[in-house]
Amino acid sequence: MVICWIATCYSYFIFVYLIKYLPADIYIVDLVSGFSAIGFLIQGPLLQALKHKTTQLLSYSLVLVTLLIIIFFQSQLPLYAFAFVILILKLFVCLSFGVIYVVHLELFDSSFLNSSYGICNILSRLVVIAVPMLAEFESEAT
Repeated sequence: MVICWIATCYSYFIFVYLIKYLPADIYIVDLVSGFSAIGFLIQGPLLQALKHKTTQLLSYSLVLVTLLIIIFFQSQLPLYAFAFVILILKLFVCLSFGVIYVVHLELFDSSFLNSSYGICNILSRLVVIAVPMLAEFESEAT
């Protein structure tokens, strides 16, 4: 559970930190990012239709695909297509957050639930502290 929590937090915060480097208008990117909360709305129907593990795997897979699109095709994408890719990326990161919370509720007993939330959150925040350092890391060879 901690690894899923770290992966989701890291992917969310690295994107938020690197948004300044995206080749698009910051206002359009921010507007599209706001619509990513739809991921929380589609979480319920997806979890009813699919299993938790399948939904989480789907969200991680689509985040990976959209990140690869951004990495390899960012210069060829028009502005609105790029904004749509960002929407998909953030939407599925939000979906992943929602699935983690629901799985957490079903996985742990109520007597340990708050402690497990705290442990996962503290460990993920400790890793996420390194996001700015890793995002701005430059190799000495360059």
